[in-house]
Amino acid sequence: MSNFQGGSFIVAGFKGKSVSVELKDLIRKGIAGIVLFTRNYESPEQIHNLCHEIQSLSKTPLFIFVDQEGGRVLRLKEPFTPFPSMRDLGLRDSELLAYSFGKAIGEELSHVGINAVFSPVLDVNTNPMNLAIGDRSMGKEPHKVARLGRAVIRGLRSAGLLSTGKHFPGHGDTLTDSHHDMPVLNHSIERLKNLELIPFIEAIKEGVNLIMTAHILYTLIDDVFPATLSRIIIRNLLREELEFRGLVITDDMEMGAIVSNYSIEEAAVLSLKAGCDLVLICHDYKKQLMAIEGIEKAIREGKIDRIELEASHRRIETVRRSLPPVQRFQKRLFYSILDRNRSFVENLT
Repeated sequence: MSNFQGGSFIVAGFKGKSVSVELKDLIRKGIAGIVLFTRNYESPEQIHNLCHEIQSLSKTPLFIFVDQEGGRVLRLKEPFTPFPSMRDLGLRDSELLAYSFGKAIGEELSHVGINAVFSPVLDVNTNPMNLAIGDRSMGKEPHKVARLGRAVIRGLRSAGLLSTGKHFPGHGDTLTDSHHDMPVLNHSIERLKNLELIPFIEAIKEGVNLIMTAHILYTLIDDVFPATLSRIIIRNLLREELEFRGLVITDDMEMGAIVSNYSIEEAAVLSLKAGCDLVLICHDYKKQLMAIEGIEKAIREGKIDRIELEASHRRIETVRRSLPPVQRFQKRLFYSILDRNRSFVENLT
């Protein structure tokens, strides 16, 4: 049997620009990875040193994620390149530019020790009133989003970055922002297959490394659980029907759609039972500990299928063991990459 802790399935955020006492404790508890935010960032050299120190505390390499989509979702500010939004990329409708976009972002991130990015956004922007997605989407035509999404994934891969397609099975037609409350959609599975799922299907063919779930209730598919917690959507649809073999990560479990309806322990356990591999908890150390304890309690009480959990743990560990070490920071090379990328962005916009 696999030897794992509850933390083995957790990706955690933390406060501060250096390794905190809380983060050290989470790493001791065996977390799978961390996610960086602007609150953790001071300079490229500092973020590189932070990534190096984080990795030095773990026997197996950790996932180090960041949201660096472009546009309004750029956690790492100047001198990192201010990449344009996914909407801008969609307007150019060029696979070559999309590939170059992914490669450019990937080169900057990999150079400072980040190994995974929450990108590309694969949501189809079918609802112009949707403020949660809007300019984060590459467009309203699913086949275009699919083509460009595949190109971004190839670009990220060429730079050594793990890619994450989001937000499965599609956040583009909501009015409610899941950061605040639970969106509800009445779309049939046929509607999803003919529209929202097309970019995800193509991303799976392209070998996207991770898929992030959406905290959305699809009442005609599962009228009890939102996608993140739905075995029908994650295990049956994504894993079995679409044959996704990568890692499934939840969106942040501290978002209003989840915390307004579930305890963090309950949500963490339900997401693993649904078929997710990684539980993302971005902010609260106490909630991170509660989730770890909740998972371990569920394992002891036999409330999570042990065989499925072991398979999930093997998937996670296989990818973690393949992660590259943090290389020495080469200041001159890094800033030459920034100069080249700024020229690229000027041409793109």
